[in-house]
Formats: sequence, structure tokens, C-alpha cells
Amino acid sequence: MKPRVILLLLSSFLFGADAQAQVNNSLDPERLKQNVKDFDSFLRRFNFREDPMGEPIKDTAYAYVKVAGTDKRINRRMVLPFLFNQELLLSKQQLCQQFMDQVLKEKRTLSFFDTDWYVTQQSTVSHKGAEQKVLFSLQIETYGELGSKFVICGLDAPFLLPSSPYNKDRLLHPASNETSFITLNAALEDGPHFRQYLPRTYEADALTALYMEVLNGNHIKYLHGNDEPQYHLLQIEGWALIVKHFIRSEGPAGWLIADLMRVTDAEKELYVRDVLNVRAERR
Repeated sequence: MKPRVILLLLSSFLFGADAQAQVNNSLDPERLKQNVKDFDSFLRRFNFREDPMGEPIKDTAYAYVKVAGTDKRINRRMVLPFLFNQELLLSKQQLCQQFMDQVLKEKRTLSFFDTDWYVTQQSTVSHKGAEQKVLFSLQIETYGELGSKFVICGLDAPFLLPSSPYNKDRLLHPASNETSFITLNAALEDGPHFRQYLPRTYEADALTALYMEVLNGNHIKYLHGNDEPQYHLLQIEGWALIVKHFIRSEGPAGWLIADLMRVTDAEKELYVRDVLNVRAERR
């Protein structure tokens, strides 16, 4: 389906049956792009504190948008579809509707200071003179009246976790206990082969490796982000949302819901661990 057709469908949903005739006449085409300019604006529109034209909403039940010289009354149900990427709205129509129905029924809102949402940033860093790709995961920590800050909570950086092939000669001998484990000294000096002395089940943590790198010489320098960040919203019971930035000439643009998934609590834990690389206990 072409973008203009999608735009007309969304406009009809929001403004009524006569919307198609009005698109080319009464509404400013630039405003019809419904550009959600930043993540804060996405949150305000999701919470029905900002209308599709970017204007603040004073009443929480409804708002007015000027169409063809008259004020059209709109409510939150009419606005929510404009926060979905158009391809998602078409490919997962029933799922999107179920999500919106739950949000409206439970009167759910999103806050920047929620604990259960994350930002991922694909980036390039310099490590000992070589450029490397990394994925940072960050979240907000709040401190009451003292304010808040972003913290790095997860990291995908394979170059910080060099693999060491199995070597039968690198081991703590089964009789080491008879010598009070004196061979631990050799293990602790075995540098990149130290993995050989750890359990097969041990999972290396890139964030801990980064901490040690910075602590012991600061060999890493942040160069730049490779693209716009992505937002992973897990606050709403039973759902995971991914918000990305979309640039297009027609239809809703800016920060929109790019994907929507039903998740159990167990699946949410796996998502945080495996997708966001967060190993610390969730708050």
C-alpha cells in the first residue's frame, strides 16, 4: 500500500469521512506529516497531552483540531494510531488494536522516569587505536529531588571478550587442593587464556570488561553514534514496544512505534538479557 493511501486512511480515521477531500485543500500538507519530533513528544502524544499537530492538550478527555476552518473534536483513541509506523499498523493490525484497547481501558501512560524502559545506541569506539562497533544499552536512574541521569546498563562489545580455544595443558590440576592451590598464581598470570580456568557455564560480561578497561588505562574512546537511538518500552503489562525514528515525506513520521510484541514476564526477562545485554538484576 502506498504512503499516500495510508495517510488518507489515517486522516479519515481521525477527522471523519470527508477527510480525503480535505487533505489537498483544508489541511496544511506539512502538518499532515504528523512529525513526532522527539521522544518527549512521543510520550506526550501517547499520554494524550499533545495533539497530532504538536499542540498541547489541556483537557485529558478530548481536544480540538482545526479542519476546513472548523474545530473537530478528537479523543485519545483517535490519536494513538498516529504513533505507529504505517507498515506495522498494516501488518499487525489486530495486534495493534488489542494493544490500543488495553491502553485505553487501563488508562495507561508512559513516563520518562519509569524504570522499565531502555535506550540502545549503536556506536563506534576506538579501542587501542582500532575502530570497533558496540551497542550500548542505557536506562534512567532517579534520585528523588536530586534529579536523574542515564546509566550504561548493558553492552554488546565482542572485542572486549576474546575467546580462548580449549587447551588441555592450561588447568588447575585435580590435586591442587593438596598444595593449597598454589597453581592459582600461574592462572592469575595467564592473561588472555584465563577463561580456561573458569567453568564452562561462565558467561563473560562485556560491561564488566568495559569497566575494567576504563579503570586500568582508559583505552576506549567514544567516537560517534552510527544511527539514531532506539527505545525499548516494557512498562505496559504483557507488551514490549520498540520506538524508532522514521523519515518520510508523507504519513506519520519522526519517533513512532516500529514493532509491538506480546510478552510474558519470563519473555520480558529474556528480552532484557539477550537483546539489551543487561545482566544486572532489574529494578
